[in-house]
Amino acid sequence: YGERHACHATAEKIQALLRRGSIKDIFDHGLHEFLAEFIRDNTRLGDEIAQDYRFH
Repeated sequence: YGERHACHATAEKIQALLRRGSIKDIFDHGLHEFLAEFIRDNTRLGDEIAQDYRFH
């Protein structure tokens, strides 16, 4: 409790991306690129949660 781990920063990055981004921004940048980055970030988040909370 009260500790910050790498997964917290990654989760905040993902949340900020979803809050700031608009559909227009996504299509301007490229849907494929957005999805690839989103999947990569979520995979990283899962790995960090497993490491930070010793789920492996």
